[in-house]
Amino acid sequence: MTSKKIILSILTLFFFGYQIQAQSLNDTTLLEEEKIINVIENYIVGTSYNYPDKLKSAFIPEAKLFLDKENEPLFVVSIEKYAEAVGRSEAGKFNGRTTNILSIDRFQGIATAKLEVIIPGLEKRFIDMLLLKKLEDGWKIISKTAGSEPSQRQVKKVLIVTSSHIKKENTTLTTGNSFSEIAIAYSEYQKAGYHVDFVSPKGGKIPLAYINPSDSTHLSALYNSDFMYAIAHTKKPLEIKSTEYDIVLFTGGSAPSFDIPQNAEIQDVAMKIYNQNGVIAAVCHGTSGIANLKTSDGSYLVNGKNINGYPKEYENQNSLLYQNFPFIIEEEIEKNGGTFKYGERAKAYYVIDGRLVTGQNFQSSKVVAQKSIEVSKKVATNNDSKVFYSKKTEEVIKPIKAHLENTATTKTDLEQVRATLMDYIEGTGNGQPQRLRQAFHPDFNLYTVEEDTLWVRSGEKYIAGVKEGKKTSRIGRIISIDIEKDAAIAKAEIVVPNWRTFTDYFLLLKYEGSWKIVHKSYSWREISKNN
Repeated sequence: MTSKKIILSILTLFFFGYQIQAQSLNDTTLLEEEKIINVIENYIVGTSYNYPDKLKSAFIPEAKLFLDKENEPLFVVSIEKYAEAVGRSEAGKFNGRTTNILSIDRFQGIATAKLEVIIPGLEKRFIDMLLLKKLEDGWKIISKTAGSEPSQRQVKKVLIVTSSHIKKENTTLTTGNSFSEIAIAYSEYQKAGYHVDFVSPKGGKIPLAYINPSDSTHLSALYNSDFMYAIAHTKKPLEIKSTEYDIVLFTGGSAPSFDIPQNAEIQDVAMKIYNQNGVIAAVCHGTSGIANLKTSDGSYLVNGKNINGYPKEYENQNSLLYQNFPFIIEEEIEKNGGTFKYGERAKAYYVIDGRLVTGQNFQSSKVVAQKSIEVSKKVATNNDSKVFYSKKTEEVIKPIKAHLENTATTKTDLEQVRATLMDYIEGTGNGQPQRLRQAFHPDFNLYTVEEDTLWVRSGEKYIAGVKEGKKTSRIGRIISIDIEKDAAIAKAEIVVPNWRTFTDYFLLLKYEGSWKIVHKSYSWREISKNN
């Protein structure tokens, strides 16, 4: 065996081991990473949808942000000031700010995260670096710094489909994804200004094969931490929002034929992207993933289309791999009504038919990526697609989690009520009477019971007792909120250490477009001196 083959074998085994190691990660590790992502999502949602309280919930109150500002070598702002700026825009309305998590690195109770931020109209690409710490109440961002570079990048995304398949059952046959096809396509899409996400049936790390360490593209990819993080953290199909993507690319290798055509969730994602005027592309054995795609009327997508992929003439038909393929791509395409075309061996060859772009081999990966971009741009400028893109604009880069999947009105009202309550909680705790005043209706009163007697205090007297800039040890949290049209009730807990725990009940009303506290009742219990 040649030294080059030995190196390739070692690398292939390394990445197979990499995948096997991923499957052995314990639940605790996965849970911690999910918690970090949840915190970062609060930051993303807060800044993209103008929710200052959601933004602040991601940070410790003392957090400082070291931002990128022209003509200022060091621009420092508190999280309070940063949140105030976010709160000046309409709550709940997507402002166009697109944020992608590029990487996360965790060691026990500390972590760092790298984010890419694109803001339409600024012609800049921002990179956020976050430092996180696990505290008693969970993970929090304790600091953020940011830099920027000139960029024409727009809010466009590509989804690359990869395989989770490693070994065929009851055989010694191992498989992998073509590293070359993935790395080349990734590079081309990145250069064109697209953000690239990866999906696989199981999510997480994927098996890789055919790595050539002497190839400059492979070498660049191996040393690209963002790329390596992305293929080590592929998304599961259910995490994909197809409205975010303009192109879906099925890459090849020996693995995809074994699990991609059979995966209904990935097939569904691909067709949703296609049905919203997106482009479907495939290269080499990745074409197996599109062979059985069906349109809404039940017909095969390839029916009546010219399709390319890896031809059986160039396969080693005596190999164990070939004999174990679930089907032969060329035969499946033709069985489903497509016309299979191919070119010379070991040379780039591609076919375009409408919004389908297919290539023959890894040498075709570059041109398939380029042509899929060209087709996507043509679609975006024709009359039929204008309606689609205008509908899509407000949905681009919505947060992954379902906490904003309710109606826009409910989301906005809930966040406004939370903001009003936080004005009360933080206004009293931080010595901010003006902030406290804006939480209440001018005529509100406070009600409680002292020795079986109703005790009423005017709002103005209560606010007058809060001294500007005088912080207290009060610790407050919102327990519940219940909204019905223009009325709401809420419950909060306020702890004053070594004295009392207060339970506050609020009645809020929405008028003139904002929520105000119109009534507050409260009770308390003494805190044991032994606690």
